Amino acid sequence: MAKMLLKLLAAALCLATSNALYADQSGEFDWSTENVGRVQAVAFGGSVSRGPHSVVSRGTTRAVYVASDERSRALARLDSKTGEIQWRRVFVEGDAINDIQLTNYGLLSVSGSGRNVRLWDLNTGVLLWDEVTSKGPAQKDAVFGGLFSLDGDHSVVLTSSSVAMVSVRDGQVKVQTLPEDFTKAAVEAAELSWQVGSDNTALFVMAGSQMLEFELASGRAVNQFKRPEIKEGDKGDVQATTVLRRDSEQGKTAAVTLTKDQLLLQGLENKKDASEIALSSLKLDGDKVKAIDTSISSSLVLVLASDKRAILKITSALKVEVAAIVAAEGALMESVTDDSVLFHAARSTDIVAQMTSYTVGKSLSPVSWEAELDLASFGGDVSRAFVGCPNTKKDSVPSCRAVLVLKDDALIMTSNDEETDANNGNVQWVREESLANIKRVRWITPAETEIEKQALKKIPSFMEEVELEIKHLQQLVEKVMTFSSTLFDEKSRQRGVDRSRAARKEPPNAHLFGFSKYIMILTHSGKLFAIRAEASTVAWSAFVGPKYQLFVTRDHPALGSGAELLLVSNSTELVWLDGDDGHQLDAARAGATIGASWVVVLPKRKHLTTDEEPTARRAVAVIAEDSLNVSLYPKETADFAHPELNHFYFYRYDESSKVLRGYFIENEGDAKSTDYRAREAWSIVLPREQQVIATSHHHDHSVVDSAVTITGDDSLLIKYLNPNLFGLATIASEPSEGDNEATSVLHVSLIDSVAGRIIHRTRHSHATGPVRMVSKRKLAGVFVLELQGEAYRDGVIVAVRRCRGDALAQPVEAPVVDVLTFIIRLQGAVRAAEELHLPHQDHVAGSDGDGSRHHASVRPGRDGDWPDLQIDSQLHRPASTGEAADT
Repeated sequence: MAKMLLKLLAAALCLATSNALYADQSGEFDWSTENVGRVQAVAFGGSVSRGPHSVVSRGTTRAVYVASDERSRALARLDSKTGEIQWRRVFVEGDAINDIQLTNYGLLSVSGSGRNVRLWDLNTGVLLWDEVTSKGPAQKDAVFGGLFSLDGDHSVVLTSSSVAMVSVRDGQVKVQTLPEDFTKAAVEAAELSWQVGSDNTALFVMAGSQMLEFELASGRAVNQFKRPEIKEGDKGDVQATTVLRRDSEQGKTAAVTLTKDQLLLQGLENKKDASEIALSSLKLDGDKVKAIDTSISSSLVLVLASDKRAILKITSALKVEVAAIVAAEGALMESVTDDSVLFHAARSTDIVAQMTSYTVGKSLSPVSWEAELDLASFGGDVSRAFVGCPNTKKDSVPSCRAVLVLKDDALIMTSNDEETDANNGNVQWVREESLANIKRVRWITPAETEIEKQALKKIPSFMEEVELEIKHLQQLVEKVMTFSSTLFDEKSRQRGVDRSRAARKEPPNAHLFGFSKYIMILTHSGKLFAIRAEASTVAWSAFVGPKYQLFVTRDHPALGSGAELLLVSNSTELVWLDGDDGHQLDAARAGATIGASWVVVLPKRKHLTTDEEPTARRAVAVIAEDSLNVSLYPKETADFAHPELNHFYFYRYDESSKVLRGYFIENEGDAKSTDYRAREAWSIVLPREQQVIATSHHHDHSVVDSAVTITGDDSLLIKYLNPNLFGLATIASEPSEGDNEATSVLHVSLIDSVAGRIIHRTRHSHATGPVRMVSKRKLAGVFVLELQGEAYRDGVIVAVRRCRGDALAQPVEAPVVDVLTFIIRLQGAVRAAEELHLPHQDHVAGSDGDGSRHHASVRPGRDGDWPDLQIDSQLHRPASTGEAADT
C-alpha cells in the first residue's frame, strides 16, 4: 500500500508540470497527406523530347514527373531520391490527363481527350500557359490519339477530330481539322493508330479502315484512302485487326494486319514494299497467336494463347523475326527514353521483382536488375512499368531508372545504378498511392494493453471490475512517470510537434486517454489499411483484392476480444479479420450454397446467449435473392434467438429495374427452432431516365436516437426527426420550361426506410454535379452540388431544444423544434452558420441550445458576395416520442 501511495504522489507532482499528449493530439494541428493516385504517365527529369523518337539527356536531376488516371487527375513532381511530392496540381473532374512530355521550356500536359494543352514550370509547378486544340464545347466522344515532339520547339497533339501543332515556347496552336468520315470512324473504333515517317516529314494516321497521310511542315492532309476490310472468313479465332508499326532497321512505317493464319505487311512510304508471313512459320514454341498488343505503339508484339507475349523484329524488307517471348505476368512497356527498347517488369519470387530489357532496333547492351520487396503485400505483381535510360553509351551498360506501379497502385522507384543502397533491396522509395482512391472508411478502437486482451468468459463481478481498474491505475502511473523523465528533453518535444511524417513518432500512451484509434481504410484497388489516427502512421496493411467490401462487426475491445472486421466479396465470401493486427479469424463461403444473395450486417447483440459463448459476435444475414431465405453467420450464431431482428428493416436498389425495395425480417419457426425469412415491405419505382448518383444513410454500426413524432401538418409528420430517413439523389435530362432544349435536372428525395414514404423532395435545374450526400444525427440530409459552375449546399437543418423524451425530467416540457431549410453557395456556408448560431464544421448542422429562436432570414455583410439567404422556420411541439427501428 505504501508503494501505491508513493506512486500516486509522484503522479500528482508530474501531472502538474508534464504534458500527457503530443501537440498534434491536443488539436494544435491535424495531420494530412497528399497522394497522386494510379500513375499512368511518367517523365524523368533531364530527358527532353527533341523529336518523334528522340529523347536527349541534359544530365540527371532529382525529379520525376508523374500523371495519374481519370479518377485522381493529379500532375506532380516527385523527388527521385525520397519520393516526396515537391508540387502537385489536381485537374478538375472530367479533365483527365492523357499524356505528359518534358520539353526545353517546361512540362507539357495534354488532358480532356486532347483538348486542353498546358505548360507548367518544372521547379514550381506554376502554369505558364493554357490553350485548347478545338473551339466550342468539348466533345463527349472525342478520342485522344497521341502526343509527340516534332523538333524540340513544337509538339503535335493528335485527336479523333484534329491534328494540332503546338508551339511549346509561347503556346500558339495551329489546328488542322480532320474529315468528318475519318472522325466518325475514329469514334466508332475508339482508338487511333499512328506513326511518323522515317524522315519525320509525314504523319500516318489510321482509324478503322480509314487512312490519312499528313504533311507535318504544312499541316495539310495530302492523302486519304480506305483500306479493305478484313473478311469474316479470314478472322477465325484471332482478334483480326490492322495497326501501324515501324520497321526495326530504317524506321519506315508499315500497316500490319493479323488474320487467322497470316501477318500481312504493307509499306506506306513505299507502296511496293509488301509481304505475307504465315503464323505457322514463327518460332513460338508451339503456342498460337491470339491478338496484337495495341498497348505497345511502335514495336510489333503478339499476344499468344497462353497470354505470353512475343516481341517481333520487322526488317527493312518487311520480314518478321521473333526476338523474344516474355511471360504473361507483369508489365511489358516501351522505354520512356527510347521506344525501340522494351522493358518487362514482373514478379520473380515472392520478394523479388525483375526488370529486363529487350531491344529490336539499335544494338544496345541489354540490362537487367532486381528489386527486393514483399510483393504479396502490394498485390503480388507489377501492373505498369516506366523505365528510362537517359545516359546510354555504346558498348556500355546503360544506367536506368524505373518507376513501377504495383497491383495495389503502390508506386516504387528502383534503379540499376551502382550508387543505389543495396541495404534497401535496390528500392529507393515506396509510395502508398492506393490511399488516393478510398472506397470505405471506418473507425475502431484497438486493444493495446494486456489488460484489454485478457480473455473473459462472462461479465466481470464487482470485485473483478475493481481489480481491473487497479491494474489500469498502476499502468497509468507508470506511463505518467515516463512522461516526466522526458519532459525536459528538447529533442523529444520537437519530435512530437514536427509536421513531417518521417519525424512524427507513434505516441505509446494515447490509449490511456482514449485517443488511440485506428482508421480502417479500404481502397478501390483492394488494399486495407489500419492507420493510427493520432500519428498518421500505418499500424498494419494487407492486400485483400478489389472485389471486397468492408464492414465493422465490433468496433472496440470486449471481454478480451479486440475489434473485428468483416470483408464481403462479390461472390458472398465472408472473411473476418482481427482489427488489431489484421490476421484472419474466420471465413465462410455463403454464396457457394445459396447462389446470388445479399449481405446485411445485423445490429449489435447486447447479451451472451449461453455461458459457453466466449463473446457476443455480431451476426451477418445472407439473404438469397430468389427465395429471400435468411442464413446467419458466423455459424455458431445460427441456432441462437436473435431479438435484434425484431422490427429490423433494410432496403436495396435494383439497378436493372430501377426499383428501391424495402424489406423486414421475420422468424417463421417455432419456439424451439429459428427460420428467418425476408419479406418485401415497400417499393419505389424510379423513372427510367433518372440515374442514381448519390445516397445518404447512417453507418451500419452507428447509434441513432429515438425519433420524435411531430404533430401538426401531415406533410411534416416525422419529416425531419426520423432517424430512419435516407437521402437519394438522381439526375436526368428533362425539357426546360418554355424551351424544347433538354437540361440536366437533379432530384433529391428523403425516404423513410421503414414505411417507404417519400417524405421530402426537391428539384434543381441545370445541375452538373458532382453530388455528395451525408447523414448526421438530427440532420435529415445535406448534399453538395454544382449549379452552372457554382457550388451550392442544400438540405435541412434541424435544431432541437429541450427534447429529452424523459418522463422524469423536471420540469416536464414539450420539445421545441425549429425546422430550417436552406440553399446557399458553399463559400457562404460558414457565415450562414455563424448568423444562425450553429457550429460550422464540415457540414452545417446543430442548434444553439439557449432557448432562442433562429433568425427567419440572413443577410450577409460585405464579406460575402452570395445572394440573400431566406430561411423558412416553423415551430412544432411533438406530443410523444416513438421508438426507432433499426435500419
